[in-house]
Amino acid sequence: MLRNKVLNLIDPPEKLGDMLINAFIMAGLGFFGTLIGLGSTGLTSDLRAGLLTAGINAGFQFFMTLAIQRGLVKREEESGAGKSATALPEASNYKGE
Repeated sequence: MLRNKVLNLIDPPEKLGDMLINAFIMAGLGFFGTLIGLGSTGLTSDLRAGLLTAGINAGFQFFMTLAIQRGLVKREEESGAGKSATALPEASNYKGE
């Protein structure tokens, strides 16, 4: 299991234990990142509100990471969402107007 392939979801982890470890890591980053952001902007006048905000973000990050790793959320390339009718033409096909 190569790290770059796991991070780019080319070779996602298949074991539930590995998925949970990755989800907890991402949730921890979200939790502490939220606390750092709130602290650096001075928005943590109420400690309970700051911890609640960070906890909500951590929970969202945890379940979203699990959903992506389990394949419940499709990558943009696979679902075709990246190809829209309003996309700009390729440079080789563009003749100008």
